[in-house]
Order: sequence, then structure tokens, then C-alpha cells
Amino acid sequence: MGMVGNGLSRFNAVRSRRLEYSMPHVELIEASYPKRIGPSPYRQKKAAIFIQKFVRGWLVRKTHFRIKVKTSGHGKSLASVVRNYRQMMTRLRRRFGAHWEPIPLVYSEFEDWLDRKKKYEVMFAKREFWREINRSELPNLFKDCDHYPSLYEIDETLRLINLGTYNLPDTLQKRQVVELAFTIYPPSGAGLEDRSIYRSTWVRPVVDGEEGFKYILAEHPVLQEAKIEVVGKLVARSISQRNEIRKAAKNTMEDYLLDDTCLDEITSRK
Repeated sequence: MGMVGNGLSRFNAVRSRRLEYSMPHVELIEASYPKRIGPSPYRQKKAAIFIQKFVRGWLVRKTHFRIKVKTSGHGKSLASVVRNYRQMMTRLRRRFGAHWEPIPLVYSEFEDWLDRKKKYEVMFAKREFWREINRSELPNLFKDCDHYPSLYEIDETLRLINLGTYNLPDTLQKRQVVELAFTIYPPSGAGLEDRSIYRSTWVRPVVDGEEGFKYILAEHPVLQEAKIEVVGKLVARSISQRNEIRKAAKNTMEDYLLDDTCLDEITSRK
């Protein structure tokens, strides 16, 4: 046992010297493997998720409270106003021939609808008489709302709402004016970007969803007088293109009728 113990002690002594000799310097170890100070990456990720949840929840609650305050003047409760909003969006989609789709409640679209509805009702209250307004006052009412539809577009929209009748009412109530305004200018919640009575024309242009007729009425300095030569060339080019399209359509129809005639002759000979 003595010899074994002595041999084991010598072996441990040699091994300790070798390990001590091969061990890198303490500063190199600290530079290569620095001590972590602060939370771990897992805890940082959990903290970031928690902060995002808190901020997003706070924003949603704030928006919900703001919308709830706005809906207090439009109905008995938030649920009833949301139901009216979805019913109007469904009517607009059906009126313009769009496919039925469930109307999602997007807070930004719903709040925009509430603001516009409030603006229309306020402008109606300024001009109403016995809770009605004359149809001839509609252009002035829309002008106060920063809208500039023509009388033709107003009448066409009323016929669309009244299912094509030509006997238009002389006076309109508040709900009819609101329905008329949202039919001429559909809200984003209806999803009718390319379907509307109001179209961009030469006299009443629409650029990026903004009506340019208000700048024409206000004689905005950005507007300049157009050169008659440029306008003449543009109109001539437009007329030429329209004539070419009509001529091509006429030739196509003639070829179609000729093919039908030849087919009838061949059939009769057989």
C-alpha cells in the first residue's frame, strides 16, 4: 500500500504541474469568456413581449374608450351603433352590386365613419327647417362638408337609393341626407374603392381621393391658365382615339355578322 500511495501522489503532483503549465492566463480567460451582466437573452425577450403587450393593449383600450365616447351621440349603446354601421355597409355593397362579405369592425374605419356622420348631421342641423331640408340646398350642404358633387350626381344617387324612381322627393330628412352622402362618397369600411357615383371629370377632377374643384372655386394660386394649343391637341387626340375604338368595334361586329351569314349558307346547302 505504501508503494501504491507514493506512486499515486507522484502522479497527482506531475498532473497538477502539467495542468498548471498548460492553463491559459486568467486575463485571456476573462477576455474570451466575459461574465454576463444583466438579464439573459431569454429574459430580455420575455420583457420585450410584455412591454409590447402592455403598450398595444393600452392603445386599444384608449381607442375603444374614444370610440365609445363618440358613439354616445349616435345611438343607445356601442353595440347598436356598430349594428347600424354594419347594416349601412351591407346596403352600400348591395346597392353597388358587390358580393356579400362580412363587415369586420376595424376601429380606424369605424371612427372615420362616426366623424363623417357627425359632420353631416351638424351641417344638416344648420340648414334644416322642421327637421327637413330642401333638395336644392344639398349642393350648399355638401360644400360645407368639403364635398362638391354635381346636381346630376345627387339626382342619380337619389334614384339609386329609391330603386330607380324618377319622382324624387323635394325635401329630405336627416337620415336620408346621411344615406345620400355615404352613397356618393362610400366609406372605406364598405370596400368600394372602384365603385362610386362620383367620378373624376375635367370640370370636377379627383386626385388621390381629394376633390380638386374646391381649388378651382377658391382660385388657388397653384392653378394656372392652360394653353389653348395644349388643350386643343389633347382634345383632338382624345377624339381620335375614341373614333378608332368605335371603328374597331364596328369592324369586329361586321366580321362577326359575316361569319354567321357564311355559316347559315353552308348549313342551308347541306
